[in-house]
Amino acid sequence: MLQQAIDFRAESEALFALIDPLTDRDWERKTQFKEWTIHDVIAHLHFGNHLADLSLQDSNAFMEFLRRWGEDRKQRGNRAATNAWLDGLKNRALLQRWREFYLEMTPRFVGADPKKRVKWAGPDMSVRSSISARLMETWAHGQ
Repeated sequence: MLQQAIDFRAESEALFALIDPLTDRDWERKTQFKEWTIHDVIAHLHFGNHLADLSLQDSNAFMEFLRRWGEDRKQRGNRAATNAWLDGLKNRALLQRWREFYLEMTPRFVGADPKKRVKWAGPDMSVRSSISARLMETWAHGQ
């Protein structure tokens, strides 16, 4: 059992509990991080979770997805490309999808070999490092 995956789920659940009561107007409030809105932060976390999970399950699909998204990012920028990937998902619908997805992905990481190497945008990393990075981002952006 990979404890970091359990910790990732617990941190995600803590952040979910903080955001769940927010109104639609709250989602457009700017945060202290680069003036990103709460929507931008949750979109970023959901996107990162998707990438990590895809890399764990299918490295070729991960590389192809990253290539296509990277082309879009060059044209539109990071947040716009991420929002295009979300296809209109925002506010409470985004919150629910983010939660559903991290709950779906956690067991895959819990049962994975922690030393297995997975692809990433930078150097390859271990499964343990991949889920630890998701935990760190969830905690850091949740601040």
